[in-house]
Amino acid sequence: MDDEPHALEIIKKFCADTKQVESLAVFTRPEEAIRYISDHRVDLFFLDINMPTVSGLTLRKKIGPCTMIVFTTAYSEYAAEGFNLNVLDYLLKPFSFERFAETINRAGIRCTTADRQTAGEDAITLRVNYALVKIPIEQILYIEGLNDYIRAHLVGQKTIMSRTTLKVLEDRLPSKVFMRVHRSYIVSLNKITHVINKFIYLGEQAVPIGLVYEQRFHTKMRGNQQPA
Repeated sequence: MDDEPHALEIIKKFCADTKQVESLAVFTRPEEAIRYISDHRVDLFFLDINMPTVSGLTLRKKIGPCTMIVFTTAYSEYAAEGFNLNVLDYLLKPFSFERFAETINRAGIRCTTADRQTAGEDAITLRVNYALVKIPIEQILYIEGLNDYIRAHLVGQKTIMSRTTLKVLEDRLPSKVFMRVHRSYIVSLNKITHVINKFIYLGEQAVPIGLVYEQRFHTKMRGNQQPA
């Protein structure tokens, strides 16, 4: 995101030239960028710091930890504060294609490492306040979406609040175990005890089935040989 169209065109061209990344969308308005990220999986986001309506430093705090952030700016004095916000890289304008490619390679290494960790662990990591909390997959009953936050309901434990979205978690959780059944809920298929009418029961907890998810849910349950 950048308030300068010329800067956006440069990033789009560099993305096309690397062949390693795909430019999905560009934005000049912060609210449009946040809305897009909430509804789509975004692995890498280029963000200008010095914009007239809102600082990129402020906007970064509204973006979940699963999206890698690269700050782009013409002002080097922002570098220290930028890295305090756990960003992948900091590109000082005007930056060359070689410097841009270095950032893309760094992003690729981080993605590969994250994929290996996800494949080798039966847990998911969520940012809770200022800490990272690892939650075993087997402890999750269901996850509830609350605008820019989620609430994870766990077996025999207190719920956990994290600043992220259902869309992000839907992409991260294993699809064999978890399924989105409503615009506001993801459930663990292994924890379902029974289904009555339009409600899924996970023990005593009831979760509604959304109309657009109903057919896919019942098809999935029949495939898993679960009672529906």
